[in-house]
Amino acid sequence: MKIKIEDIPSQGLHKEMSYDPRELDMEIENHPYSLPVKFSTPITAIADIMLYDKELVVEVVVRYKLKMVCSRCLEEFEVGFEKRFIFNYNTRGIEVIDITPDIREEIILCYPQKPLCKPDCKGLCSGCGVNLNVERCRCKRENQEVENGQS
Repeated sequence: MKIKIEDIPSQGLHKEMSYDPRELDMEIENHPYSLPVKFSTPITAIADIMLYDKELVVEVVVRYKLKMVCSRCLEEFEVGFEKRFIFNYNTRGIEVIDITPDIREEIILCYPQKPLCKPDCKGLCSGCGVNLNVERCRCKRENQEVENGQS
């Protein structure tokens, strides 16, 4: 989102923009230290822009949905985000400011480090690997059968 300083009226400026996450290189697919992150919607940015003397204040609200993999059960899930950021810029000697890199950076900083499909996700059994949100663990039954002399 480029902001031309001379186009900002005294009452401020309201701008809306939609970004394709792929064009901003926002998705994580095969990173060795991260689970995949894919956007399921474009990124919508709504900015309220005010100019105070030589200081530009931009309040931005971004909305987007992510498809992520749960860090406990490894199931894919979708979650919506709405984030608010405030950026301040010194405009001395500047005619146009592009806030897109700052928006991109703030969104990346908001990626959940341990995404969860739900707060009480039970994850996978470390013994048999079943998704404990969907079915009961087989390890306990197998261990009980062995202890009781059944096979």
